[in-house]
Amino acid sequence: MSRLEQQVGGSLDMRRVRADATRLGESMALLRESAPKEAARERPEMVTIPDAPYDPKMWAGERDDEGLGSPYRHAP
Repeated sequence: MSRLEQQVGGSLDMRRVRADATRLGESMALLRESAPKEAARERPEMVTIPDAPYDPKMWAGERDDEGLGSPYRHAP
């Protein structure tokens, strides 16, 4: 904040930004205090995605091909 204030100056807008940043810091501290301690230690389970190619049957038929583009080369 000090570096920004040196560049911008001590304007009203800068004072508002500093006050907002102070309030945000206080809010984060309150959230940190109220968070359950066990939740901080839990880590999500890692899922390994193999490098092997997918089964081509998975893409056959009337599967959802969202993101692959329209087969008719025009938007619906």
